[in-house]
Amino acid sequence: QYSGWVYHLGVNSIGHEYCHFRYLLIRGKYVEMYKRDPFENPGIKPIRRGAIGHTLMVKELGRRKVKNGDLYVLSFYSRLDESKKGEIACATAGDARKWMEAFDHAKQQVEKDLSKGGDLRKKLAMDDEIDLEGHRPRVRRYAHELKKLIKIGQGPEVLLRRASNLGADGGFDAYYDADGGDVVEAYEWRCIRTVNGIFLF
Repeated sequence: QYSGWVYHLGVNSIGHEYCHFRYLLIRGKYVEMYKRDPFENPGIKPIRRGAIGHTLMVKELGRRKVKNGDLYVLSFYSRLDESKKGEIACATAGDARKWMEAFDHAKQQVEKDLSKGGDLRKKLAMDDEIDLEGHRPRVRRYAHELKKLIKIGQGPEVLLRRASNLGADGGFDAYYDADGGDVVEAYEWRCIRTVNGIFLF
């Protein structure tokens, strides 16, 4: 198992770029994304979950300017379904390389199991590959049977410090809510009132 804090990059339904602080966990042939550390908050549900299939490709995009800081970006996509794609980013190039190795290791395990035959091919076909783009599906699975774990990165403190640098212009911090420094996605907002054509959320 591999786990650690990353940034989830993307574009929401109204076309705004987001940079969410997320906990990523690779367990067997599955990758899960959480808002909080599942080891410190047992019983929480992943906000995204999917299989690491043999068609999943991971590409290192290098350093990218996000707001006022530099992050190291990894891109995910499926060779068979171009709609399944997404990006995560790390605070350091070393962490990005470790995540590349973690996904490669998981893919090798899947290919090794596939070569043995059995029902895994059918099971993989039934499972959805991880999709990091767009709205997340409502997943109702709990974190359980957490065994051997390899931590990647230096923890949330480093990323939070980096996040404060990203928000030096004030634009980034505006998207943080009071509960754990998380970004509120567009479809979770609710319009309370409209005054002179101005929407109040």
